[in-house]
Amino acid sequence: MAGKNKMRREKSMAVYVYMGVFLFVILFFFGCYFAYLMLDYQNINGVESLTMMDYINILRMLTAPVGSVPITFGLILTILKMQVTKLWWLYAAGALCVFMAATSNTNDDYKGMEQGSARWADKYDYKLFQDR
Repeated sequence: MAGKNKMRREKSMAVYVYMGVFLFVILFFFGCYFAYLMLDYQNINGVESLTMMDYINILRMLTAPVGSVPITFGLILTILKMQVTKLWWLYAAGALCVFMAATSNTNDDYKGMEQGSARWADKYDYKLFQDR
């Protein structure tokens, strides 16, 4: 009975770590770009706080940004502050996706084995079920 699951594969966490790092980098650069577009939109239209319609207009600017805000060191610090204060939900959603992928069990852990409580018969079972 001890050797029942000898062929069972162990999960490798390295794939999930690489996926999480890759997703974080992609989300970070997208968040910086989106924060730059928010600052650019505020500079063009002269608004202080953004409404939902302003966010829709910012999404329209994704493909053709105006670029009226010059990129300086102070702007980069402002963008990084916006990452923490206004775009935290982007990272929370990414962390949730990685958590769900890491905890879901979609792999075939018993590849090549019969699933359930079946086991190979030993000498005693073989004699028990043998025709007489």
